[in-house]
Amino acid sequence: MNTGIYFPLSALLFSILLLISFFSKKHIKTTETTLFSILIVTNFLGLIIELLCTFAAYIHDDFTILSDFILKLYLVYIITWAGLFTVYVYHTTGPEKQKLNKKVLMILYLVLVVTIFALPIDLVIKDNFATRYTIGESVNFTYIISAIMVTIMLILMIMNYKQLKSKKHLPLFLFLLLGTGCMTLQMLNPSLLLITYMETFIMFVMYFTIENPDLKMLEELYKNKKIIEKNNENTSNFLFKISQSIKNPVKQIIEKTSNNGELIEINNLGKELEYAIDDVLDVTKMTTKSLKLYTSRYNPRNLFNEVKYRAENNLNKNIKLEYKISPNIPNYVYGDSIKLKQVLSSILENSIDHTEEGFIEFEVNTIIKYGICRFIIDITDSGKGISIDKVNDILSLEESMEKIDDEQVTFNLKEVKAIVEKLGGSFMVKSDEDSGTTVSITIDQKIVETKDEELTKKLEVYEESLYGNKKIMVIDDDAKELSEIINFFEKNNVVVHGSLFGKDIIEKISNKHKYDLIILDDETNTGSALSTLQELKKNEKFNIPVVVMLNDNKEFIKLHYLKDGFADTISKSKLKDELERILKRF
Repeated sequence: MNTGIYFPLSALLFSILLLISFFSKKHIKTTETTLFSILIVTNFLGLIIELLCTFAAYIHDDFTILSDFILKLYLVYIITWAGLFTVYVYHTTGPEKQKLNKKVLMILYLVLVVTIFALPIDLVIKDNFATRYTIGESVNFTYIISAIMVTIMLILMIMNYKQLKSKKHLPLFLFLLLGTGCMTLQMLNPSLLLITYMETFIMFVMYFTIENPDLKMLEELYKNKKIIEKNNENTSNFLFKISQSIKNPVKQIIEKTSNNGELIEINNLGKELEYAIDDVLDVTKMTTKSLKLYTSRYNPRNLFNEVKYRAENNLNKNIKLEYKISPNIPNYVYGDSIKLKQVLSSILENSIDHTEEGFIEFEVNTIIKYGICRFIIDITDSGKGISIDKVNDILSLEESMEKIDDEQVTFNLKEVKAIVEKLGGSFMVKSDEDSGTTVSITIDQKIVETKDEELTKKLEVYEESLYGNKKIMVIDDDAKELSEIINFFEKNNVVVHGSLFGKDIIEKISNKHKYDLIILDDETNTGSALSTLQELKKNEKFNIPVVVMLNDNKEFIKLHYLKDGFADTISKSKLKDELERILKRF
């Protein structure tokens, strides 16, 4: 018996062990794990075919057609495995590869298979069956195609050499090294069956290098992520309802007191409320489109700590500095840290100069949404305060940035206001003579993605593997109705996000959130469903079906909504039945 057959026989045992080990465990369905599962099954089948080649050699004289078919089938296996491994290398080499065209690849593969079966093959038998190997154009063609695939892998390595430090690329290096050696040995001694044996070894190495995170850990992280998302949504919806409910009354107060000198204090209180509503509570303004973007980044916690330490050094013994900072501050944000530091230092210095005894409170709170952090900074002192006329002077007069010297270390409050607004933030002063002063700043900063981004991607993949990747976004400013819709979809194993304002979905889509369906209430406090749809369609790649919910008085014109581009309509009077219909359809 030819000793070369011992290689595929021993490899077959390892292949079976690998199949059992891999498929007996749960895995996140990614491109990488899918390709690996196909590769190990292909390798197992290749070993079976390789062993059948021995049988084909014994029946070659009597059943030539069947024998040639088995021998050529093994050649098909070689290009199949090499092709799949090339695709694996493509997907794991370098950042963010474009998706390969599966139809083109399948057509090319079928052409190669047909060519192998069409070209002639000869079986060489020597030393009374001790030495057996194949020659011919079919074999040469297989070697040429294999060499082309190896060349493609080398090109990918050269193009993305900076990305090859990861352990997942170890199988690629081994394949190129061992594959070249095995191919050379097999060409010198064709009776040695080394190629498939080498591929089985590569499979074992891949088993320990493919991305296969702990599912239990991801399950817990995913639960925690959902809780945080739910809390953020509830907070945003609550702030939205509060800001909307008091926005109009406050505007009316300001309008009715703006020209009445006797009501100046009420007017100022109205302005303070308007600032709190529009610049602090109104989360609809937290959009990446309106955000002032910077390329430089800084650690905000370190910045606030540094400002606090400097202020402490300038305090007299009769003043106590109270420092409160939110635990949710991100590690890094993009922004102008130098100007922000100067602004805060100037406000604190102003408080120190006008406070003989008592306290100065430096407080930093945050609202986080859409990858944006809104810093809400209040600096309050128990000093002698500022007159109403002076406060109005600070808030109403526009200070020209051209008059501000860039080399200044500290600024007065007028200049601070101008700088804050230049940074894209908002500024407010609240004060009464002999009752202290509060200076408030709100500024939105883009959060810098950290090394946790890799874990975030794994969580996204894990989420996509749940519920068949069905995700819905619902916009409805009726909180009770929104809750009813969310509960319905959650009971039907659908990932559902809900919001009270339409801009939320626009922002999520612009931040590349993926949904299978969007449901919009026809009329909300922040605009119509049609205006939201039109805004979404400004993105040429937007192709998510959008369904609109209508009151009974608009049922007769629902055809117009379909012509406007909505995929379907929902009648609110038959909400549950309509939701079941929509669920089945989409």
